[in-house]
Amino acid sequence: IDFKNKIITVGNKLFKTKTKRIRKIPFNQHMEEILIGNTARQVRNDKIIKEFVFTKTNGKPFMTDTISKTFKKVCRELGLPEEYHWHSLRSTAASNWVNKKVPIYTVQKLLGHTNVRTTQIYARVDMEELRDAVNRL
Repeated sequence: IDFKNKIITVGNKLFKTKTKRIRKIPFNQHMEEILIGNTARQVRNDKIIKEFVFTKTNGKPFMTDTISKTFKKVCRELGLPEEYHWHSLRSTAASNWVNKKVPIYTVQKLLGHTNVRTTQIYARVDMEELRDAVNRL
């Protein structure tokens, strides 16, 4: 995490990404506050591991299946559809960006997709956007 430039580097050291590329993602003020709080917790517990942004209290990384199970449990508790999974957050982010008029190629870069068609699958346009498009005719 580069707090000075507000950039997180997502790499291929420990877990391979689909594209096998290292990418840099900027973060906003709200995320900076979360990251600073998390880093402070890790330092307090003397469990800081630079390769991981979020860790368990013992400093070890969360396993993917633990994240999935926890996400499913929270969804159940909130009464959300059973088909939601933690990867759904990427689709939600893509849809929100597109609906807020962020260019699709920018969304593509943020998600780390090599092909914009993949991003288009993730991003869903809401009814308000469709109305806006129709009203522009």
